[in-house]
Amino acid sequence: MRSLTVGEATARQDELLALEERASGPVGPGRAEIMARHFRYAGFRAVVAEDAGRLLGFCYGYVSAPGQWWNGEVRRAIGEDRARAVLDGALEIAELHVDPPAQHRGIGRSLLYAVTEGARERHAVLTTDGTNRRARALYGSAGFTVLHPTLWNRAVAMVAPLPLAVPS
Repeated sequence: MRSLTVGEATARQDELLALEERASGPVGPGRAEIMARHFRYAGFRAVVAEDAGRLLGFCYGYVSAPGQWWNGEVRRAIGEDRARAVLDGALEIAELHVDPPAQHRGIGRSLLYAVTEGARERHAVLTTDGTNRRARALYGSAGFTVLHPTLWNRAVAMVAPLPLAVPS
């Protein structure tokens, strides 16, 4: 497990996108541009899990702020007052992916805790597929609760106080 600088994340973007596609399916056109924009956001932080130089997983986030696409989507769903209280200035965990052959070994949990370690933000926020029971269980055990249940398709916005809860 190690952190990546913005420069390292940029240099490894193709590798990160390939892993995301293996873990979650086709990323679609424009995904590289979106990821590159994320790398430039304030407070960007990224961690990778590797074994003998092979990428097993990655997680990255940045400070959520008005004017960012996801912030705007959630803001419309939860309202201005709630957005100002828990969304603005939160650590937005944009991506967490583990290569399928490496899943179910605690790598996702380790990445989640590593990317939030030492965070100065009061909250972490993220979106997950509401039908993904394993992801929901992971996030729930770390203290995430539902911020909004139905953003689009099956997406669920979640929020947790920082530091994350230690699972029992």
